[in-house]
Amino acid sequence: MTPQDCPFLYEGDFAQSLLNDCRDYARHIAGKFRPRPATLTNHLSSALHLEMKLSKPKAELPNRYLPNDLEYNTWKAMANRTTHMPDDEKILKEAKDEIFHRIRNVLPSTENCEAHDFDRKILTLLSELRDQGLTYFPNWASKPPWRPPELGTIGLAQRLVNLYYEYELAWTLTLRPASAEQEHPSQDLYALFPHLHATLHVAFIKALEPLPLGRWLTKKEYMRTGKFLNNSDGKYHSWWQTDCLRTYYGIQILLRRAAMTTWLPHISQDDITAMAQNAKEMYKETFPSKRMYCLDWLELATDTSNEDLQNAIERTFKTLLSEETQPPPQTEFPTDRKTLYLSEYEANGQPHHHALRLTPTQGSHHELGAICYLHSELDLKEPQDCGYLIKAIEEAGGNSTSHPDFVYSEDGNSHCWGDTGFEGGIRFNSLENAVAYLKKYFPLQAAPDNTYYTQDWIDWV
Repeated sequence: MTPQDCPFLYEGDFAQSLLNDCRDYARHIAGKFRPRPATLTNHLSSALHLEMKLSKPKAELPNRYLPNDLEYNTWKAMANRTTHMPDDEKILKEAKDEIFHRIRNVLPSTENCEAHDFDRKILTLLSELRDQGLTYFPNWASKPPWRPPELGTIGLAQRLVNLYYEYELAWTLTLRPASAEQEHPSQDLYALFPHLHATLHVAFIKALEPLPLGRWLTKKEYMRTGKFLNNSDGKYHSWWQTDCLRTYYGIQILLRRAAMTTWLPHISQDDITAMAQNAKEMYKETFPSKRMYCLDWLELATDTSNEDLQNAIERTFKTLLSEETQPPPQTEFPTDRKTLYLSEYEANGQPHHHALRLTPTQGSHHELGAICYLHSELDLKEPQDCGYLIKAIEEAGGNSTSHPDFVYSEDGNSHCWGDTGFEGGIRFNSLENAVAYLKKYFPLQAAPDNTYYTQDWIDWV
């Protein structure tokens, strides 16, 4: 199916839905954020549009980005705290210019372009960019700090490429390119927008997980706590760790299939099936896969006879559509609740006392709790001493003491801060998971003198 076969996407509610989201995104990347709820959620033009709809900007453009600077911002989003470049290695400006030139010019001709033809070009580019990134730190998985180099995984490469097109699409529809001095794709990106891939990143994954489709994928063990099951090694990885082209493509076909469900009855179910089968045949022909170690994303995405999956997709859009008709939700946090501050803390040379200290005000020594570096355990003060944290979690719909991994202090040495005034704690498998748990209930602010756990790190979690 080519874009020429889908004229309805360029008119009426479909065109208005995409224009609304591109306007919001264009304002966000220009530093002119205006919060607006998602509308026309049952009119999605592509996998990328689905991602835009679910992860609409909820705050101002972070300070680490520059308004309307396409190349700087897309590179910054990819080369974040998850990456590591050896001291003697650096991707020079000339190499970056060549990479962006390839992104701009890889797009196929818009005339009669089938989805799988577009995909072949993009997948080849991602694979090549990943190989280029690995030349700077090829053995990153076996050497500290165990973080890939810039562009060193499929997940990192797709973040750069798809976010680049997301910027360009927003500017194309709003007729507001960032600068006449910047180069733009040689082909008409707007004509190809039904084929565009979703940008995989934390905010999108968090928005997908609680929806019926996300819950179904979690139940079937394709996803787990914000991570994707990778076909290449049978392990769960975050978006930036994902290094399996087959996994990436299977996710994209599933999201495209979900978006195309909103095209019915303008197209038939047979059209969706044909798209999926053409995608699978193209991938197997162009990118022969090695042994699969687990459930197969590509087989899942292209199995249009899977009624349970199709029902999960349909329920997802019913959920999104019902949210449009509801009154705006109240703020996530009580209006009188203060920000929680995280400061780095070490004391007495004890490993358990190396922690992120949680305080109600900046620089305060009145601790509400702490997160142990050694065990990634979140510890809470006992209620009669300071019930603020526990009570606030309860008011936000949580219950720290009923968490399955909660440990009472009287249980002895199994608890990091036993007999030191804390009631108990929740043991997580990483500091990131502990902070993510707190972010459900509190806006978090890093202490200004933190050297590692900065505000950028908190925002990234």
